[in-house]
Amino acid sequence: MAAVSMSRRTIALIAAVVLAAVATVALVSYIQGVREDAVGGGQLSAVFVAKDTIPPGKSADAAISEGLIDQVNVQENARVVGTIQSLTEIQGLIAAAAIFPNEQIVTGQFVEAAQAVQSGLDISGNQMAVSFEVGIVPGVANFLNPGDRISILAQMNAPGGGGGGASGPRVQFLLQNVLILQIGTRTFTEEGADTVRRGLDNVVLTVSLNGRFAEKLVFAKLNGQLYLTLLPEGARPQNTPGRTIANAFAN
Repeated sequence: MAAVSMSRRTIALIAAVVLAAVATVALVSYIQGVREDAVGGGQLSAVFVAKDTIPPGKSADAAISEGLIDQVNVQENARVVGTIQSLTEIQGLIAAAAIFPNEQIVTGQFVEAAQAVQSGLDISGNQMAVSFEVGIVPGVANFLNPGDRISILAQMNAPGGGGGGASGPRVQFLLQNVLILQIGTRTFTEEGADTVRRGLDNVVLTVSLNGRFAEKLVFAKLNGQLYLTLLPEGARPQNTPGRTIANAFAN
């Protein structure tokens, strides 16, 4: 009986040791998983960023030789779509617009000299250039390019907007068939102790408007929210009533 009892104790001890080892491995795996989640799954991508402001018209070759462009690692989900993979992609080109410190460099920020002249702010008559900023999604998910035509929807609180005479949000076309003169994406990285994280993504558009329409755009931007639509060539203005809670589901 003593031998049987000793055998059971030995088995119990071995089982306890095995369970403790399994628990330790599970705990280490869990902690490692948490750490990997904290740094974006541990997947890093190399991107090129501006170390200092690169002014418009500056050649990429000069920017590279002067050390104005640096390569850093960012989390994969923080990498901007369209970032250049090699400095050879921009050699011989010039900056189309100012590139700010820590901004990821994407295709299209450096262009041929002739393109830079053509893509300048070509305004005439009673038109003027007006710049404003919207998020990636309201900005048609980065599918906009200089020379495109857009319509601008605005949401603002308006008298009677909520139905029944009460004020409430109203969405309606503010401006239609607006010419984009220039566009740029501003995405910045901030270096931390162990990670590099991304700032907010926004689309900066410069459009051509007359004074009256410029007032409407600025007022709506300061007092409401803007959403853009990309128009096909030759699109005609849309005659719509606008939408409120009272008619959001109406035809």
